[in-house]
Amino acid sequence: MIAIKTILEVKDVSFSYNEKEILKDITFDLKEGEMLGVLGPNGAGKTTLLRIISGALHPSKGTVLVDGKELHHIPPKERAKKMAILPQNEPLVDYLTVREMVMLGRIPYFSLLFGPKKKDEEAVDRALEMVGMKGFANRKMGQLSGGERQKVLIARALAQEPSLLMLDEPIVHLDLSHQLEILFLLKELKEKKKLSIVCVLHDVNLASCFSDKLLLLRDGRIQAYGEPQEVITPDNLKKVFNIQAIIRSNPLSARPYISIIHRKESRGPKVHLIAGGGSGREIMERLVSEGYSISLGVVNVGDSDYETAESLEIQCAEEAPFAPISDEAFNRALELLRETNVVIIAPIPFGWGNLRNLELARLAQREGKVVLIAGNDLEERDFTNGKAKKIIEELMQNGARLFHSIDELLKILRELV
Repeated sequence: MIAIKTILEVKDVSFSYNEKEILKDITFDLKEGEMLGVLGPNGAGKTTLLRIISGALHPSKGTVLVDGKELHHIPPKERAKKMAILPQNEPLVDYLTVREMVMLGRIPYFSLLFGPKKKDEEAVDRALEMVGMKGFANRKMGQLSGGERQKVLIARALAQEPSLLMLDEPIVHLDLSHQLEILFLLKELKEKKKLSIVCVLHDVNLASCFSDKLLLLRDGRIQAYGEPQEVITPDNLKKVFNIQAIIRSNPLSARPYISIIHRKESRGPKVHLIAGGGSGREIMERLVSEGYSISLGVVNVGDSDYETAESLEIQCAEEAPFAPISDEAFNRALELLRETNVVIIAPIPFGWGNLRNLELARLAQREGKVVLIAGNDLEERDFTNGKAKKIIEELMQNGARLFHSIDELLKILRELV
C-alpha cells in the first residue's frame, strides 16, 4: 500500500492579538489531493487560521509544516512555489488583462529585471486552460463577471504551481451556478492534479458535498475535525451555529446534508403522534416549523422516525429495536398522551408488534382527546388479520377524523384552536 504524502501539518497552533486569544490549540493535517473545508461563524478564527498557514501571521505557539518543513524556515520565494492563497476580498486592477493577472503568479519563478521566460508563458497558458479561461486571455479584468474573475484568480494561484492552495470564501458573492462551477473546478484540481486545498466556506451543505474533511471552529477552538459524517451532527451545529437541523444522507453522494428547522412561537393544541418507519417524518417537520408541541411513540430505537424526533428534540416513548411494545413503553406513551389534546395516526402499517399503539389511541379518545387518522390506504396498512382495521373503524365511529395530506391535517388543527 502506497503511503499518501502529508502536505500540511498544523500542530498545537495558538494566536493572540492585543492579548485577545483568537486561536487556541489548533491541530490537523492535510494529505495530498485532499480538500479541507473550514466552517464556523463570523469571528471563529477561520481567516486568521489561513493567514497563519500562509505565513502572513506568526502563531503565538505551535508549528506549521509544509511538505515536512517548518513554514518559517522556508524562504518566502520558495514558500510561494509551494503554496498559494486566494483572499476573500482581493482588490483587482481592472485595466490588467487576464494574461497579465495570471502572470503575477509566476513572479517567484522569474527575475523582474529580465521578465518572464517561455516556461512562464507556458505555465500561464496551462493555468488558463485548467480553469477554462484561455479564450479570455486578452480580455480586461474589468470586463469579466464575478465568476470569471474568481476563475482568473484561481488560475493565477495555479500558475504558481503550488502543492497547497488556500481559498477564503471563494464563492461568497457568486450566484449558485457560479458557486458550483468553482467548487467542481476545485474538485477536478484535487483529483487530477493531486492539489491539496484548504477552503473556507459558509454553506454547510456545499462544504459537506465537496470536502474530504471538515474543520469546524468555534471561538477559535476546534469543535470537530474529520470526515463530513463525523463533523455534521445536530449537536455540533447547535453548539457552533445555534441552529436546529435535520441531517440526512444525500442519496447520490452519501454525504450528510442539513435542513434547518425554524421554530415558531408555540401555538395550537399539543399533539401526540403515532408513527414509525418514516411515516411521521414530514408531519413532525411541518408541525415543528408551525410551532406545535409534539410527542411521539411508541416507536423503536433506531427507527427513522425516532431519529427525526431526536433531531427535532421531540419527547418520545421508545422501545428496543425490533421489539414489540412492552408495558413499560406503553405506559410511558400513555403519560405523554395525557399531556396532549390531539392524537395523530400517521400512514403507518400495523402489525402485531405495534398494534398496541392503536390501543393508545383508543384510550386517548375515551379520555376526550381528538383523534386524527391518515386516511391513505387504510386496509392495505393492516397486517393483523383485521384487528387493526376493527380498532380504526371503532375510532371513526366515535368521532375520529381522516386527513389525506399534511396541509389538510394543518387545516384541521387550526380549526381546533
